[in-house]
Amino acid sequence: MKKSLPTIFFLLSIAFSVTPRLSFANDCTVTSSADSGSGSLRDCIENVATSDGNTITIEALASPIKVTGSLTLTMSINIRGAGPTASIIDGSAGNARVFNIPSTVNNKSISISGVTIQGVSSSTQSGLAILLDANDSTLNLSDCEIKNMTSSFSDNGAAVAVFN
Repeated sequence: MKKSLPTIFFLLSIAFSVTPRLSFANDCTVTSSADSGSGSLRDCIENVATSDGNTITIEALASPIKVTGSLTLTMSINIRGAGPTASIIDGSAGNARVFNIPSTVNNKSISISGVTIQGVSSSTQSGLAILLDANDSTLNLSDCEIKNMTSSFSDNGAAVAVFN
């Protein structure tokens, strides 16, 4: 049976219209409790920082993720842990703020769920777990524990500080 050229184009257009759209998400899974290197939280943040809306999934890890310096978030991002007892981010190794959303970031949405953020002590900073200094941005926390944050700095909260 011989098909005409317009019929072939019509069939191809139907095939492309029902084919699922390709997703260009750059999602990442944390598989290591190391501060840096392949599979680390820092590595995943660097890998997804190219566009908004990506998701980082933190698997249940045998030991806490040891963060030795701030993790800077510059895009809209979802960070999803396996639950507060299974996905622990510990900042005590570097005594630095864990998550920093700087003032150069505007109109972003950061969602963090299913994690514990713990263990930072500082006499010079507030917002030891999370500092949101971004304009018109949103921070959503759910199913999270923030504990063992100590600050003698008098401005804002020891655990979470918002300047926006």
